[in-house]
Amino acid sequence: ISGFTPLTETLFQYHHQGAEVLSALLGEVFGEMVCQVYARQGFIPMFAGDGFFAVFPGAAAETAEHAWQTAVSIQKHFRSARGPFSIYVTPYGNFEIGVKIGIAVGEVDWGILYSDHQAICYFRGDALYDCADAEQTAVTGEIIAHDTLLTHLSSQYEAWSADVPAFHKIVPLSAIPCAPDKLPPLALPPQLTAV
Repeated sequence: ISGFTPLTETLFQYHHQGAEVLSALLGEVFGEMVCQVYARQGFIPMFAGDGFFAVFPGAAAETAEHAWQTAVSIQKHFRSARGPFSIYVTPYGNFEIGVKIGIAVGEVDWGILYSDHQAICYFRGDALYDCADAEQTAVTGEIIAHDTLLTHLSSQYEAWSADVPAFHKIVPLSAIPCAPDKLPPLALPPQLTAV
């Protein structure tokens, strides 16, 4: 998520009420992305601060399509008429929120480590590392793909090299329609009032 730091810094100034608004807004922001992942047979093994990893199990060609369709749907959701951000209206200000996405295809290993009193699940593999590197290469509003994705993708897209070898900025050949210029105001829980 791009715009997360100014959002949290501002809302934390309003203590409990700001935390309630932040919780509701993050639920709205992440909710749509999570739905897009699960709608294409993916799952989210971990959230990392203001982002997450999504895994799409299956054959490489199928998972490439699912990852690509999910990325395009998420970017479409956040795109406004002004650019790659959506405006979220709260009682404490308006906030621009956007996303940058990295995608790759490959093996993902997982397991569970046990100790006497706890168990920890882990996920690892080149696909996750390449995905993280691609996301770091992206700017808000971009989808950056590793070479591994492009070799399996059958959808119509345009790609050009990013500034880092093995990474490509990709866009669908059909234009991504703009979302509304402004999302409706965030609904506050009934116990909160705007100041």
